[in-house]
Amino acid sequence: QFPIISFKSPETPTKRLIFISSEIQSNMSNKNASTNTDHQPIRLLARSKQAVELYTLPDTSSATEATKIKKGGTILHEGKTTLHVLSPNGQVVFIHDVSVGLLRSDLTENSANYKAQTFLKEDSKAVQLAKCSPRGSFLVTWERHSGVNNLKVWESNNGTLLTSFSCKKATLTGLQWTHDEKFAFHLVTNEIHMYDANTWK
Repeated sequence: QFPIISFKSPETPTKRLIFISSEIQSNMSNKNASTNTDHQPIRLLARSKQAVELYTLPDTSSATEATKIKKGGTILHEGKTTLHVLSPNGQVVFIHDVSVGLLRSDLTENSANYKAQTFLKEDSKAVQLAKCSPRGSFLVTWERHSGVNNLKVWESNNGTLLTSFSCKKATLTGLQWTHDEKFAFHLVTNEIHMYDANTWK
């Protein structure tokens, strides 16, 4: 699990940085645990006007590792991006490029290539907002209303469109899940509709 700390650097206001650190969460969840020498690396996700990059910080507690510091990061995607969303465990990042649509980048160590790839089964260039469900199994997107359903729920791994709703207001808060993602709740005028997240019925 990778907790996420987001901030804007005052030195580089055009670049947004995201901390991804498994070590922080392990320390927070078990303060009395014995010291674990096999720490996961701390990684930074940075989005500028030109690209989205991933930086891995070396373990400077070791003199050998401290000498391995390199300039620059791994470029996940180059282009004009409007948003990026990290999955709750920090292992996947979703990036929106206005000329391509939503892209998916696998940040796990088993991934041979971090490069963001298109994955949605339908056009997503018009997407303006996006968020993940609590466990990251689903991705919700919102685009400007044009007479068709514009609040969409996707399978986050393969990009399959699962269901969609009409939502004129630019918000994602009207759709929520239980912590285990078994049920979803959709807020409409004066009502809350509940769905089985496996069937969306």
